[in-house]
Amino acid sequence: MIELIKNRNSEIGVFRIDFRQFNRIYEFASHFARRNDQELTVILLTLHSASMLDSDLEHIEFAMHNLEKAINASLRSVDISAQYSSSQYVVVLMGSDKYGAGIACSRISRHFYELFSEGSLSLDYMVASIGESKENVGQQKLL
Repeated sequence: MIELIKNRNSEIGVFRIDFRQFNRIYEFASHFARRNDQELTVILLTLHSASMLDSDLEHIEFAMHNLEKAINASLRSVDISAQYSSSQYVVVLMGSDKYGAGIACSRISRHFYELFSEGSLSLDYMVASIGESKENVGQQKLL
């Protein structure tokens, strides 16, 4: 059992879970962050069709698969991600502020467009920090 635990720490990339598990872990992480005066940032990454028409389902699935790869390549193993919808991922960055989230989003965007260069979909993100009022939550568009 100890060897299994030791080897678990050597994994690279974001901690990927389903959305139901994400909710439970998010609750724990947000309570922990508040109690210990640590920063926690949530990012919602969304793929949008350039034509505003429904894109081909296989095309979106392929783009989402590449977005998952980009998230995994761009984030740390202490960060958490889950697919939120057919065109969205939600990510929690542990110990990161909005500035760090912007850097992380730039890395995700760069990796995504390296993998998915078709140009028919754009990647947007919204960032929120624990303890901030909703009026201060910003939306920024990637490249």
